[in-house]
Amino acid sequence: MKKLNLFIQLLLLGSISVGLQAQNYYNIRLEKIDLGSTSELCFEVQLASAQASDFNLAGQNYRLYYDAALLQFNETNSKTLLAQNQYTTAEIKDNLHGINASGAGILPFENQLAFLNIGLDLIDVSTGGIVLSATGTWQSTMQLCFDLKQEMSPAEVTNKKSIYWAREDLTDSYATAYVEVAEWIAPNSTQPAIAAEYYDMNLSTALSDFSLEKAPVIFPNPAKDKVWIDYQSEQPIQLEIRSVNGQLIRNQQNLDMKNGLFQFKLAHQPTGWYQIIIKDGQKIFTKSVEKIH
Repeated sequence: MKKLNLFIQLLLLGSISVGLQAQNYYNIRLEKIDLGSTSELCFEVQLASAQASDFNLAGQNYRLYYDAALLQFNETNSKTLLAQNQYTTAEIKDNLHGINASGAGILPFENQLAFLNIGLDLIDVSTGGIVLSATGTWQSTMQLCFDLKQEMSPAEVTNKKSIYWAREDLTDSYATAYVEVAEWIAPNSTQPAIAAEYYDMNLSTALSDFSLEKAPVIFPNPAKDKVWIDYQSEQPIQLEIRSVNGQLIRNQQNLDMKNGLFQFKLAHQPTGWYQIIIKDGQKIFTKSVEKIH
């Protein structure tokens, strides 16, 4: 099915550096907060460094899908939680309601989708922003609130799993614009960071919400030589690596992924894009990785 073109707007996250450094990883979650209302559901958007190094936070663009039959985004009670002298006020790029995407994907409320696209930027890219500590401490960045549209308690709505982050391998069937977070790397230079783990409404996104396995993560990307696949399966999988033209570079059967990590090399391959195809029983995942000098 054709993807929903309404959702592909991108937010420029500061001044992107031409020469990118090694990209850092972050975790993102929606942490439910209690503001004492029985007709409203509120969350803090929280970020944390996903590796053993500090992460200087630049711009952020949060995109998520929610159940339009249950929830209505409350712009009045939603706000930025970062210092106003460092970051811009949150700007709502899209708040779309009641979209019928039935048959397009796997979200449980796809016949009544709502889509929220909200972002903020680092004001002074010459000095950098707040630092996400290497300890993995969660940093609150934004408060998002939703009004309940049915006679249900906030806990009942939460249990229905009615809000999900927009990200590859879960919502890519609806659109190709996902959560974006940028890292400040030097004066007037930022670069995109990579999401390691998403958490939807206090739930890990191992995609178990839909009785699916966790989607593979490919890193680093782009890569010069060694590429890692982070994916765990209790049964042997098949791995294919193909060039952008479809040429088969590697075909490995019965690959043991019980420990969750596998490494392969692209050192002797030409620069360009390669497809990583993972076949795990009835599930097939296709990822892309760029080989650079």
